[in-house]
Amino acid sequence: DQNKAKALLLEQRDSQEALEVKRGTDPVVDMCAALFFMNEPKGMMMGGGTWAGQPEPRTYLYHLYLAFMEYHGLGKPLSVNKFSRAIKSAAKEYRASYLTRSINGRAQTNVGYNEKAEEFMPRAYGVESGQSDD
Repeated sequence: DQNKAKALLLEQRDSQEALEVKRGTDPVVDMCAALFFMNEPKGMMMGGGTWAGQPEPRTYLYHLYLAFMEYHGLGKPLSVNKFSRAIKSAAKEYRASYLTRSINGRAQTNVGYNEKAEEFMPRAYGVESGQSDD
């Protein structure tokens, strides 16, 4: 029956296996596995492509994306605007919504990062990750 076939196709499209394939082909979808999406935009700031001083991937979502791309040896990162559109689409793959709000002309997102982000988060010079010895 046609409805059953349609339902099976939708189920397959939304399956964990389909998500794994998308993670393998789309770096933004892949990076979202290291993120969580909140109900309100009270998370990381978006940040921009040009900044004075050091990138701040713990504060700015776009800087986190650039760190992810660099860690995985992926060239040609998306512009801030294209990244913003891509993460909105990628969030849907995780059954989440990407939200922003403007604070003094700067975008705050509903995104935070989880422990998986530590893998590609740049380390501050001389700072070890993990447990302390006390």
